[in-house]
Amino acid sequence: MKRKPILITNIEKKRSLPRQTIGILGSHPGAGVTHIGMLLSFYLGERMGLKTAFLECNNHNHMDLIETAYHWRKIDELSFSFHNITCYKNVNKQRILEISSGDYESIIMDFGTDWRGNQEEFLRSGTKIVVGGQAPWCKERLVDFIHSVQDLWGNDRWNFLVPYAHPQLIRSLRKEVSKKVYSVPFEQDPTYVSKETSLLFNKILF
Repeated sequence: MKRKPILITNIEKKRSLPRQTIGILGSHPGAGVTHIGMLLSFYLGERMGLKTAFLECNNHNHMDLIETAYHWRKIDELSFSFHNITCYKNVNKQRILEISSGDYESIIMDFGTDWRGNQEEFLRSGTKIVVGGQAPWCKERLVDFIHSVQDLWGNDRWNFLVPYAHPQLIRSLRKEVSKKVYSVPFEQDPTYVSKETSLLFNKILF
């Protein structure tokens, strides 16, 4: 049985905001990039009422699973939508340009874990998010990634998210890497954005 997205009924008053372009990258496989992308899509599309595009800029094919799991409106073989949110499958660099030329108020790009292949597009994003894991071995991979991009201009403004991380881990990471590191609250269903997660996204984006 297909699942229906949880509607967010308390849409915040829409403000005059500049277009949001958000690039999300994982420091390792399974970090939760697509999950964070879905949460951001529903925060911007449903809670903020912005016309939002969620782009699968990787070869993981998670969008096929998302389309199967929920009731969506099929647009064509490579896109489907729900209210203000349109999802695009298997998006290459040329397709990013085409979608970006549309009238979307927010664009979220899921780059998976391919930093090398998507470096140019990720750096072009207005808001840059790197997702890591809370396990000790995942923490080290996130720290290694942060050190590897230390010389890139503007990296001090990147946001590093660790889903469900204990506050002690976040404090430790902030001290070790001197970056903006945040814990993402546990959200079992990415179509429901809690008040706590909304406050975090508001802090990062606005």
